[in-house]
Amino acid sequence: MYIIVQFIRTLPRELYKAATVDGCGPITIYTRIILPLTSHRHYNVILSKVLRRLESNKVISIKTRK
Repeated sequence: MYIIVQFIRTLPRELYKAATVDGCGPITIYTRIILPLTSHRHYNVILSKVLRRLESNKVISIKTRK
């Protein structure tokens, strides 16, 4: 999540201001602007977490074998 938060902080404020001028509220700004911009980062975070879980399960199964 840290990666996504840092990316959102680097977005220019003009993007938010332009959306507000166009009549977007906070939820619309998130769903129509921020979420599409961060979607590929969400996939990377999810993929790394899944791979980390699978790797830890492999270590557990190796340690519990007799």
